[in-house]
Amino acid sequence: MDKQAQRDLEELLARDMDGVAVPPPPVARPTDVARRWDLPARDVEALMRWGLPLLNEDGELPSHLPSADFQSELLPQLDLSVPTGGPFDPEHHRGVGLSAYRLAASDWLTYGVVRGEGSVCAIRNRTSAATALVNTSVAAFVECSWRWWRALDIIGPLEDEDDETYWWCLERFAEWSVGIDPQAKVRSPVEQSWWESVALS
Repeated sequence: MDKQAQRDLEELLARDMDGVAVPPPPVARPTDVARRWDLPARDVEALMRWGLPLLNEDGELPSHLPSADFQSELLPQLDLSVPTGGPFDPEHHRGVGLSAYRLAASDWLTYGVVRGEGSVCAIRNRTSAATALVNTSVAAFVECSWRWWRALDIIGPLEDEDDETYWWCLERFAEWSVGIDPQAKVRSPVEQSWWESVALS
């Protein structure tokens, strides 16, 4: 086992967010209109303070990493359809049309935050289907996005050199992601939370 890599990951997961959400990559934040979005104050503060990593300056989107793609409009720009048996509370959302503010994108997903609630969902591009609950709050989404990006700097070099430490680091990140947002796993219709599946699949 690579003890230094383990220590580096533990330090990253414990580091204050002000030391995590820094360039590179560029830090993108929404415009001030986001302060008037219908979201919990804690979530708006996380967006304005730390933003999200901007990974697509060259026009290419990584397959699984959320890259900042904030809408500039006041009203939600995403209309969502919620599949039966999906991750959203059926009692709360039954018969209710959901809308979301656009936060980020990858090559095949758009990430939106549900108006009035703060849950972040993944939406398959060119559809309105909320395919997965990513986090139960924007604050958790911001933190997971930044820490996963930083963790790849530690984990990536291990893939071909130290298989044991590589998998230990992936499992440790997955465990950490559940710890900061346990309800995201509780509400998942599958065994893993969204971030667990990103780390372990």
